[in-house]
Amino acid sequence: MSATGSFVPCCVLDLPSFLVASVPIRILVHKGLLKVLVPGQLFFVFPKNKIMKITAIMGMHVSKKTLDCHLFAQQKSLPAVNNDSKGFKVIERWLKKELKTTEGLLVVMEYTGIYTYGIDRFLHQHQIRFVKRAALDVKRSVGMVRGKSDKVDARFISKYGWMRKDELQPMSPLTDTQLELQQLMSHRDKLYRTKHRIKRSLKN
Repeated sequence: MSATGSFVPCCVLDLPSFLVASVPIRILVHKGLLKVLVPGQLFFVFPKNKIMKITAIMGMHVSKKTLDCHLFAQQKSLPAVNNDSKGFKVIERWLKKELKTTEGLLVVMEYTGIYTYGIDRFLHQHQIRFVKRAALDVKRSVGMVRGKSDKVDARFISKYGWMRKDELQPMSPLTDTQLELQQLMSHRDKLYRTKHRIKRSLKN
């Protein structure tokens, strides 16, 4: 961890599939911490942010084209907006209207790959803290049922954020270099799966 509070990359080890599983896995190694990573994931260790008091949670459902937002304590929902710069500004204006300040706000999202990159940077630039969590963790915590609507999903995510607000740690967006590395690793994993799918089909 640097003195400036910047990202500290971890050591990531690729292990052959025959050693541990049917697919290659990665092992995160950082100061004695070991964590198994699934293919396509890139993890960085983030320094702990200055402790803040969370006074508002906004759940956000992110899809390729739209964003759905819900403020848990206020029980207010924003109609779906475009997942682009125009939509981001609509969210910013809505938050200013509904909240006196965004200082104690934490935006909670699920990991959806490249679809969150734009909103990540917008929130960071406007000093609005955010965190992303695995969809399975959200589902297990609040009994989230898929397939109803993105608006309902945003409500479930906001409920999850409120339940876990004391343990959630704000994140920072990936740098351009880290983003490029993540995309390359994801592409590598796709090529690996394609290679083994072709091998299996040739054997059959």
